[in-house]
Amino acid sequence: MYNFKATGKPVGSIDFDLSKNLNVDKIQYHNTILPFTHKKNKLVITLPNTVGADFADSIEIEYHGKTVASGLGSIGFDNHAKIAWTLTQPWGGRDWWPCRQNLADKIDSMDISVTCPAQYKVATNGTLTGYEQNGETHTAHYKLRHPANYYTVGIAVGDFNTSDSVITLANGQSVSLIDYYPPTFDYYKYNLKNTANFLNFFSNYWIPYPFADEKYGQVFISAKLSIEHQTMPFLSFDDIGTMAHEMAHQWFGNYVTCSNWQNIWINEAFASFGELLILEKYYSDFALKWKDYTKQSALTANRAVFVSDTIHPNALLDVPSTYNKSAMTLIMLRNEIGEAAFQKGCRLILEKYANGFASIDNARQCFEAAADTSLTDFFNKWIYGIGNPIYSIKFGKTNNGKTSITIKQTTTHPSVKFYPLHVTVRLSGGGQYKDVRLHHTQQEQVFVVDTNFDVEDVIFDPESDILCSWSKRR
Repeated sequence: MYNFKATGKPVGSIDFDLSKNLNVDKIQYHNTILPFTHKKNKLVITLPNTVGADFADSIEIEYHGKTVASGLGSIGFDNHAKIAWTLTQPWGGRDWWPCRQNLADKIDSMDISVTCPAQYKVATNGTLTGYEQNGETHTAHYKLRHPANYYTVGIAVGDFNTSDSVITLANGQSVSLIDYYPPTFDYYKYNLKNTANFLNFFSNYWIPYPFADEKYGQVFISAKLSIEHQTMPFLSFDDIGTMAHEMAHQWFGNYVTCSNWQNIWINEAFASFGELLILEKYYSDFALKWKDYTKQSALTANRAVFVSDTIHPNALLDVPSTYNKSAMTLIMLRNEIGEAAFQKGCRLILEKYANGFASIDNARQCFEAAADTSLTDFFNKWIYGIGNPIYSIKFGKTNNGKTSITIKQTTTHPSVKFYPLHVTVRLSGGGQYKDVRLHHTQQEQVFVVDTNFDVEDVIFDPESDILCSWSKRR
């Protein structure tokens, strides 16, 4: 059953996205069977009477069929582990249920019931209210009472072990934690402590966990990718980065969602950056390695962060651009405006667009308010432009014994002529080093700095905070 409300103007029909591989048996509206068309993955239902604006009503859809996976694997099975699951981002929801694949229309609430053989468990969004036994089968009942996107609704059924507990976060929130994993999975390799620590950190760094009254859970599956299902991500990898990434999505992606797929930066930039935040906090020895890897991948990006092709999943979810270059933009933004303003900007986004949608420009305006400066040029070049800067560095002694540093910049794509940035240069010599922060505002610029040692070498951007390549010149 689908409850709906006509908003803005009266409606005489309702449309859903539903795969042509599934068969619609009937549409019932109160006691009336309704006519419908089901063509090209679109189900259109004609109502007997026009539903007035702001009037709530409901319909029932009965359908059946064999699901066929599309995209990056909207339906998955592990016959050995006896587990089945759904992974629907970005356009795979229609492969298994009638939904509205429209990022402008969040689902207000849901009741989800799944019947399966009694030896299997069901994992999905929201709060489990119980299992109803029926001989050799049972039905799991869940309720979700926070607005949710169609693609963050997911179901997994199978031979799972579970870990179930309740934790209290530092801010006083009580959160139920429940994880589902195959019996052969070494679950305690990454145990409850990590989940609690990560939830605590994000709740403090951003805002309190938005779905604390329902739960936070994880489902470990053998899929090709992971996805941030609301309150219960499905994880195809059990590493720290994946766990942090999908948890960060509960804030950016679920609580605040990109206004359309062209603006997927709202989702993936912050979730990828969330990996770095966790490493910086708990695993600092790996943070630089993560930035080095992310930077090298992002240097291979061949398009802008803003997405032009949202139809093809491989283009939309391109790793170098959508994930790694996006993450690097946040690293550079933090470096430009400072930690305090950056953190404040993140919180403004979450507070202003709670349970709704935000665009890249909406986020820019929040960061501008937090930093009290214009960021239009930064966003135009790093989000809407293509490519990155290339630096050449030259150093030497001045007549008064100081060190001169000449920085020259070119770019890899004509869409951006120059990237003004604060840069760090590490000067070393005689077993000593000094980091100097410089504001590079011209294509070729000379800086003079003091050191208390003879400079023998330089390293540009030693912490990998800038998406660039560089070389030394004599």
